[in-house]
Amino acid sequence: MSRSQDIPVFPLIPRKRVPFGVAFGRFISQRRGIGYDYRGPRHWEPGDDMHQLDHKTTMRQSAFKQSFDPWIREHHADVSLRAVVIVDRSPRMQRYPIWSPWLKKPEAIVRVGSVVVASAKHAGAFVGYLDFADWAKDQEPFWRPPNQETEAAKIIEKYLPHKHFTAPNTTLNDAFLFLLGLSRDLPQESFVFVLSDFLAIPDRELFQEVVNRWDTIPVVIQDPVLEASFPVWKEGIMPIPAFLPGSPKTARGSRKQRQEHEQRLAAIREMFYELGLVPVFVNDVTHEHILQRFFVHVDERNAIRR
Repeated sequence: MSRSQDIPVFPLIPRKRVPFGVAFGRFISQRRGIGYDYRGPRHWEPGDDMHQLDHKTTMRQSAFKQSFDPWIREHHADVSLRAVVIVDRSPRMQRYPIWSPWLKKPEAIVRVGSVVVASAKHAGAFVGYLDFADWAKDQEPFWRPPNQETEAAKIIEKYLPHKHFTAPNTTLNDAFLFLLGLSRDLPQESFVFVLSDFLAIPDRELFQEVVNRWDTIPVVIQDPVLEASFPVWKEGIMPIPAFLPGSPKTARGSRKQRQEHEQRLAAIREMFYELGLVPVFVNDVTHEHILQRFFVHVDERNAIRR
């Protein structure tokens, strides 16, 4: 990864405490299979490898039952950790002009996504990528499964800086449905990072399915002035956002807009809380801010695990 050397990283903390060992340097599969981490003895079954015979347990159980009672040593299956980055590329994510003082969401996507990818790579993970930027053109999502060592560099250097923001407003629902249709590429131990402003709230039941299956981390990218809140007129002075198309042109209208936006943000937070998620809220494009928000997320996850 040529560009990732200077990208700061944060630790990936699983949602649930992992009681036994590690796999791929950091994590272990909950599935049984061939591996180095000992799970415990179990009864021999037809097809089991007799080379895995647990001699002590077999001798003890056979002596107790007065007949041959074979037991084998069972291990956790070693698997490589996987992570997927979902990017919301609906037109809403490119709403504000580049010359404006407000949050540049495309730049935030590149910065946040790069930190996520570099952190997953640092944890020894294969990283995948999904967006619907050109969905209207070919009716197919842009999907790169997390199964190649070289994919992380391409995500940082090519996929995240992609200029198209033509995905449908239902892009999160579409992405969730697409992932739920996968089985081989995305085991249950995988991390799923969702980069969006979440102003178009996804279907609750669909989101719940994704959360139940994978370790899901929503990353909320919103402008702190125009989306998480809204400036209110003061002393007859019209705030700059009032010049945007569709913005309120009166003090009363600006107060109503602020109330609606803050209630919307509260509803987004409540949705995450009900789904048992620890979101990451990003409203700046600096690496310092982004890393600080992810370490807050790490602290909250550690507190829940304790």
